[in-house]
Amino acid sequence: MFRQYGRLKHWLELSPTEVLRGRLSRKIAFWIFAGLVLIEIIILLPSYAKREQDLLTDLEQTGMATLKPWVNIPWDRLSADNSTLLQQSLVFDSRLRGAVVLSPRGQIVAQFGTAPTLQSSDLSRSPITRSLHTNDLIYDIAWSPSEFGTTKYTVIASLDASQVKREKIAYLWRIIGLIVLICVTVTLVTMLALRPLVLKPIDQLRLDLQKVGLAINHDQSQPALATQSIRRSDELGEVVATFHLMVSQIYDNVHERKQVEHQLQELNEDLVKTLTELKAAQASLVEAEKMAALGTLVAGVAHEINTPIGTSITVASTLADETHVFLEAAQSGQLKRSVLNHYIDVARQSTQLINSNLDRAGQLIQIFKQVAVDQSHQSVRTFNLKTYLDEIGTSLQPQIKRSGHQLNILGDDDIVLTQDPGIFAQIITNLVTNSIKHAYPSDINGTLQLQITAANNQVILDYCDDGCGISQDLLNKIFDPFFTTARHIGGTGLGLHIVYNIVVQSLNGTIDVQSQEHKGSQFKITFPLTPSPPVET
Repeated sequence: MFRQYGRLKHWLELSPTEVLRGRLSRKIAFWIFAGLVLIEIIILLPSYAKREQDLLTDLEQTGMATLKPWVNIPWDRLSADNSTLLQQSLVFDSRLRGAVVLSPRGQIVAQFGTAPTLQSSDLSRSPITRSLHTNDLIYDIAWSPSEFGTTKYTVIASLDASQVKREKIAYLWRIIGLIVLICVTVTLVTMLALRPLVLKPIDQLRLDLQKVGLAINHDQSQPALATQSIRRSDELGEVVATFHLMVSQIYDNVHERKQVEHQLQELNEDLVKTLTELKAAQASLVEAEKMAALGTLVAGVAHEINTPIGTSITVASTLADETHVFLEAAQSGQLKRSVLNHYIDVARQSTQLINSNLDRAGQLIQIFKQVAVDQSHQSVRTFNLKTYLDEIGTSLQPQIKRSGHQLNILGDDDIVLTQDPGIFAQIITNLVTNSIKHAYPSDINGTLQLQITAANNQVILDYCDDGCGISQDLLNKIFDPFFTTARHIGGTGLGLHIVYNIVVQSLNGTIDVQSQEHKGSQFKITFPLTPSPPVET
C-alpha cells in the first residue's frame, strides 16, 4: 500500500513538461488525444442534433398551444369588422411572430403579426410542414386541420427561433468544453500512467544503447546501465532482460575478438618474419642456382678450350723439337736442303695449326665472357637474337655432348631485340639443363630443338625435347619454387621457376607448357618484340 501511495505521489508531482518531454511521449499523447476527440465527437454529436430537435419541438408545441383557441373561432362566419376587432383583441406568446388561417380552399380568413414566408403552395401532403430559415432565426410551421381536432382551417405560423439558436450554440460550447476536459484529463492520466510504466524504461533503454555503442566504438569497458534496476515480469521486462543478455554477449564476443586479433597479430608477425626469411633463402637459392648454371658453363667451356690449347701445346712442342734439330744441323755445318725444306714444311703446318687452335680458343673465350657477363649483370643492349642464342648453344655444347644429346637452334635470323641478353642465357641454360636432368635416362640420347619466330609484334621461342615427358598430375607444379623430382641428384626445383619469373616479369610475356608421357615436352614462350616502358610508381 505504501509503495502504491509513493508511486501515486510521484505521478502527481510530475509536470506536463516532464510527461511530454520525449518525442515518443508527445506522439503517444497526440494520438490518445486525437482518438478521444474522435470518440467524443461520435458519441456527443447525436446528442447535439437531439437537443436541437427537442428545442424546436418545444417551440412548435408552444406555438400550437397558443394558436389552438384562435383556430377554433368560425372566422368564415364573422363579418370583416368583427374579424378585425377580434384579431386585434387577441394576445399571443412573444415567440409567435405572426400567423395566418387558411380556409379549405386556401384562402386567408384571418391573419395577425408578420406573415410567414411559408405559402399554401409550399405545403406538403404530410400533416405538418416545417421550414427553418434566415440563419436559423425564423421557424415557419404549417398544421393541417387534423392537428387541431375538429377545425377545418389550416394554420401557418412564423415562430422566433433565435432563443433556440442561442441555446444550441451554448449547448455546443458545453459539449466542446466537455470533450476538451475529458480528452485532456484522460490523456494526462494515461501519460502519467505510461511514464513510469513504459516511457521512462524505454528512455533508459535508449540511453543505455547509446552508452554501449559509444563504449564499444571507443574500446571501453562495459558501462553501468540504468536499466539494470528494472525487475519486471511483463513484456518490457523481457525486452530489458534480453537487452542485458545481448550486451553481455557482445562484450564477450568483443573480448574473444580482441584475443583472436592479438593472436592473429602475433601470428602475422611470425608469418612476416618467416616470409622474410623464406624470401631471403629463396633469393639465396636462386642466386646459387644462377651461379651453379654459370659454374656448369665454366666447366664446359674450360673443357672445350682445353682441346685447342692442348693441340697448340703439342704442335708447339713438335715445332720446338724440329727447331732444335734444325739448329744442330746448321751449327755442325751439315745442313742439307732436304732438312731445310722439312723444317720449313713442319714450321708452316705447325704455325697454321697453332694459329687455328688459338683462334678457336679465343672465340670460345669471347663467347664465354659475353655469356658469363650477361648472366651476371643486367645490361640492356641491342643484339641479334638468333646469333646470341647460337653463342649460348656453343657455350652449352660441352654439357650437351657429354650427355650424348644434340641441340638444334632454328628460325628467323633477322630478329633484333633491345633487351638484357642475360635473361635469354638464363632461360635457355635452365631449359636445356632441365631436359638433360629430367627428360632422358642415362643411356638414351635425344634431340633438343629451339625454334625462333616473330609475328604480330610478338617473338615466339618454341623449345622442345623428345624425352620421357611430364605426367599430368605434375604438369601444374613444375613452375612452383622448390618443386623437383630430382632432389636425390642435386635438383633444387628453381630452374623452371626462374624461367617463369623471367618470362612474366622481365619480358612481360607468357609461357605455356604441353607434355605427354613418353612423347616429350614443349615450352612455348611468347613476349613483345618491343619491350614495354617501365611503369612509374
